[in-house]
Amino acid sequence: MVVVSQFNTFGNVAPMVTFPSLTNTGDKLILVDTTGKEIHSIQYSDAWYGSTLKKNGGYSLELKNPDNICDLSSNNWSGSNDFSGGTPGKANSILTTNNTIYEVNNVKINSSTQIQINFSKLLNSSLLSISNFNLNGTNANISTITVDSSVVTIDLKNPLIGDGKFELQMNDIYNCDGKENITNIAEFYLEKPFVQAVKLLSDKQVQIDFSIDMQNASLQNSSNYSIDQSVGAPSSISILTNNSIVLNFNKALISGLNYNLQIKNVLSSFETTLKDTIFTIKYFTPSAINSYDLLINEIMADPSPTIGLPDAEYIEIYKNTSNYINLKDLKLIVGSNEFILPDYDFKGNTTNYVVIFTNKTGLDFGTNDTLSLAKNLNLTNDGTSISNCFKFQNIRCCKLFNIRLSR
Repeated sequence: MVVVSQFNTFGNVAPMVTFPSLTNTGDKLILVDTTGKEIHSIQYSDAWYGSTLKKNGGYSLELKNPDNICDLSSNNWSGSNDFSGGTPGKANSILTTNNTIYEVNNVKINSSTQIQINFSKLLNSSLLSISNFNLNGTNANISTITVDSSVVTIDLKNPLIGDGKFELQMNDIYNCDGKENITNIAEFYLEKPFVQAVKLLSDKQVQIDFSIDMQNASLQNSSNYSIDQSVGAPSSISILTNNSIVLNFNKALISGLNYNLQIKNVLSSFETTLKDTIFTIKYFTPSAINSYDLLINEIMADPSPTIGLPDAEYIEIYKNTSNYINLKDLKLIVGSNEFILPDYDFKGNTTNYVVIFTNKTGLDFGTNDTLSLAKNLNLTNDGTSISNCFKFQNIRCCKLFNIRLSR
């Protein structure tokens, strides 16, 4: 039996003749008025303590944020941090305030038939229905709405298409406690595609990568693509993925000559239009790699302690010729380790450098001419052998560089 005087020091006390036994592991508490109307309820759990020590007894569960009462989970409850184990009659020890403004955080287009609206506070799902939303002045195209915490997902009967503006009207969207509501209009456009990359695969093949999924029929329309200087439109188009194609031409590109590739009227899966684009492309015929066309020019075997460069081993290769050379499938041998080099173009009539290093985020060598490898170079500080191997017209050749480093 608890004596009332034991709690008098904590402030106002409301003694009861009988008091319910609270289950340690969890139970449901409901506060109702004289008419039986529910004022507040909570289903507590001992998992809310967030601490094995507090869960074992002697600590109360406290509400963190009374302005966020709709969050009926451990996110808004925890074991008391007060040295006495609880805070009867005074502010909770883990009390936080919520100054969050109730508003629409963002509207996201998940697909052509689904719109997601993210709100800043929890919503009252019982007060929301299709009638609370209009798209371009009507809700006829809205199939269902789903409310999950602070997110409303709208599923449409027919897909959104085209380059035009869309207006999403939201009417009386109440937050969880029903004290705040939003009436708002969100304007949005469907995403337009752009060309992410143009790659020359050969003198008769060009790969184009788009930013988003494209309409298949539009991708395969050869009149949407052309190369000047009498090359013309592609003879066929190969679909790699929904956003990647290869243009196949009958006429070969001349090595070292600039061409203009025009792309126009290509539609995305949303039927948004790609802006007419012209790319300058230049194809180079790979040259045979002769002895000493590529030189191992610099070796960083012991980067620590650093002076002004990243803490990373690297090898620099120097192109000692004006010929076009591609490093693809060349082999770099470091001691007993072999590295197959990726696609990298040494183009033009000037000499070039490239820095080869082990892939690691945050490295800055002061140049964009770099190649990262998946495996560690493992350069020994006191010396190792490094060789550069290449293959041309099925003939394999290796140049061995015996390098000894000393301190």
